[in-house]
Amino acid sequence: MQLICLLLACASPAEAVPSHPRELALTPRPAAPPRPEDHRARLAGGLAAYLGRDAAAPAVRLTLRFKAGAWLDPAGKEGLAEGAAALFRTGGTARLAPEELDRALEDGAIEISADAEPDAFTVSLWSLTRCMEPALRLLAEMLRSPRVDAERLAVWKAQKLQALAALHDRPDEILRLYWRDLLWGSGHVVGRRPARAAIAAIEPADIKAWLAAWLTPGNCILAATSDLPVADLAAALDAHLAGWEGAAAAWPPLPDPLPPEPPGIYVVRRDLAQCAVRLGHRSIKYGDPEHHALLVLSEALGGGSFQSRLTGRVRVQEGLTYGIASFVAPGWKFPGTVFIQFNTDASRAARALAITMEEIERLAAHGLPEDELASTVETMVARFAGAFEDLHGALAAIARLEHEGRPPDYYTTYVARLRALTRAEIAQAAKKFLKPGEIRVLIAGDPDKLREGAAKDGIALETFGPLKELPIRNPME
Repeated sequence: MQLICLLLACASPAEAVPSHPRELALTPRPAAPPRPEDHRARLAGGLAAYLGRDAAAPAVRLTLRFKAGAWLDPAGKEGLAEGAAALFRTGGTARLAPEELDRALEDGAIEISADAEPDAFTVSLWSLTRCMEPALRLLAEMLRSPRVDAERLAVWKAQKLQALAALHDRPDEILRLYWRDLLWGSGHVVGRRPARAAIAAIEPADIKAWLAAWLTPGNCILAATSDLPVADLAAALDAHLAGWEGAAAAWPPLPDPLPPEPPGIYVVRRDLAQCAVRLGHRSIKYGDPEHHALLVLSEALGGGSFQSRLTGRVRVQEGLTYGIASFVAPGWKFPGTVFIQFNTDASRAARALAITMEEIERLAAHGLPEDELASTVETMVARFAGAFEDLHGALAAIARLEHEGRPPDYYTTYVARLRALTRAEIAQAAKKFLKPGEIRVLIAGDPDKLREGAAKDGIALETFGPLKELPIRNPME
């Protein structure tokens, strides 16, 4: 009872509660990303690195980012980079059989993993500081002399084929893959995807050659933190990575983007409890001078907070979805995309689309009022500050900037650039980048229910462009 009384006494009076989230007074959090020049180092062998001391936990964390990725998969062997990531961890080394490598990692409570992104290949390590020596020794061995065990490759192939067979059971995965087809074309490197024949064609020698070509110190940027002094961490890395050699590997020329499919509604017919919807178009590359203005527009439109326009209308007022969000995904090799995504009942999808298009058109025509611009920016600043509470994550993000050739001061100038934006600049960016007439709508769901719901709500689907049902691309054929 005493606790209840204390809480009641501390509670704010009812009249002090804002009537709308936009009226909340946000207390700015300090946003202080680390300065790249304070952490940049060059290790033995020329390995570029960002090193830091994090005394919060007695642990060592490494992220090695290589200039490689799935875009480099040769035609007919799509999935090679993904297989290389799996076998880097599970395939053993020249000295250790796969089971022995597994046991050595488990005995030391050491985590080592690899991941193939479209335009990068990352290797991550975590261990307690007291296990740092064996952890780095194992990592160095995996980098210098991977085994690529044939039986483990067969296991990965079986798992990959099982995942491909279930691909069309996952709505978000359907959107991700068919979205590439609409905007880039299935024949472009961005739109290619693995299939049964390509997975079957991958041999141990292919993966071994791929790892040897791309996993070199000249092709890598390292981010590393521990609770040790930085000099001690650097010395340990130098000692264990000595003898790992290789220059930077040049990317082959990538083809120019193919023309996107015409604007309209594209449906992948699936019997789902809720349909998944994505709509948008191509957008900017990193380095575009209006990048920050577009980020603010996306945040105001559907940034995920309850202040955003789409959340307020589609979720709160209409109750059509549990969540709706907009995204800006700039590219660095190719132009990126700007898109909105949500799940809803197929019979109400047309209504949700109509509201979404209204808000896009309103924002494109009028930009943001001063108070909404200010509150949106401060929301972004508060979220940005939280992103740099983890030093290792911050240094890994800075390493990514260097990997992609972006300005090293991107994060240190981010807040100032946001706060310097004016209404006129936002309005100009809105007219330039929000293009209702160029929007492609992709839906995973039942087109019949979509049409029935549109008719019931009095919505003409033709206003969004022609509706086309896409053929299923079966990766198992």
